[in-house]
Amino acid sequence: MLMAALLAAPSTETETPVETHWYGWQTMATDAGAVALVAIGAPLTADGDKTGRVIAGGTLIAAGVGLYLAGGPLVHASHRRAKAAWMDAGFRLGLPGTGKEFACLAASRPF
Repeated sequence: MLMAALLAAPSTETETPVETHWYGWQTMATDAGAVALVAIGAPLTADGDKTGRVIAGGTLIAAGVGLYLAGGPLVHASHRRAKAAWMDAGFRLGLPGTGKEFACLAASRPF
């Protein structure tokens, strides 16, 4: 009886409202930067006879991939959302490989 009364009693503690705001534009900006770096670097690597351009292109692609992998999680971490940062990192590491595997499976099967 006492337990039921304690559970039914209103709480004397007031909940502190948590301030939230949307910062998705920041993760989208890092992703757009990553895509831009890869898009700029890819044509440079196709030019096989100019070593300097190939190295520059490879550097831009590496920077783009690094920004893709770390940009979103760092944005979440800067907003003190560690769980979201780790989940985003997992998605960014896992989804491209999973998508590639599904594409390979789909391509190997006749329709």
